[in-house]
Amino acid sequence: MSVSPSVQASRSASPLPAATRHALEKILSAAFGQRWKTLANALRELPAREGPVRRDGVTCLGREPVAESLARCGLPVQSRPEDIPPSDWVAIASFLQDTLA
Repeated sequence: MSVSPSVQASRSASPLPAATRHALEKILSAAFGQRWKTLANALRELPAREGPVRRDGVTCLGREPVAESLARCGLPVQSRPEDIPPSDWVAIASFLQDTLA
């Protein structure tokens, strides 16, 4: 059975490294887990290796690493998750992967 070329999914020649894929999963879950939050506010609470400590004692990303990753992608800090293109999600994950716990 033949599949129409317009319906075939394209696959990237090089898949994402495991660390980037893991970071991307965490970031997407946090970004879309709560409605009406800006991306910066959603991501700053993610557990991290170093950064500010939340009330529950968990070290989190904080504002600066998130703002820096958004700036590197050319995105304003007020960006909402639904407005970010897929390629920028990968770039944000790549930047933050070493920081996330």
